[in-house]
Amino acid sequence: MDKEQTLLTLIGFLDVVSQMRSAQKEYFRTRNNSALINSKNLEKQIDSFISNFNINKTYEQNTQGKA
Repeated sequence: MDKEQTLLTLIGFLDVVSQMRSAQKEYFRTRNNSALINSKNLEKQIDSFISNFNINKTYEQNTQGKA
């Protein structure tokens, strides 16, 4: 992953984190079930970002020096 892709991924991650925090705040303010569902869906997106990051990091660590 080049620097530009990494930056775009980071920006996307931060955008979803911001959306997730807003959804969480809305849920705790309203206790609305749809707000809870939205918050959980955004949390799943964050979990996916983290999982993909860990997979890529592990792959890069395992392939360093094997050129």
